Amino acid sequence: MHSFIQNYLGTIIVAAILAAAIIFVIVRLIKNKKAGKSSCGCEGCPQQPYCHRKDGCGRYGHKQ
Repeated sequence: MHSFIQNYLGTIIVAAILAAAIIFVIVRLIKNKKAGKSSCGCEGCPQQPYCHRKDGCGRYGHKQ
């Protein structure tokens, strides 16, 4: 077991860093969603009123 860890230590470290980054992003997205923050990036976009209409037409004005 000890030799396995020694042989793959670099791979284990990279995998742990990637897993931590993915978990961080997912937790951040969930917190932003609960806080009502949008992640679409439409701030300041001239088409924003048509993308996220409140009248039920859905994204880009298409009926859902």
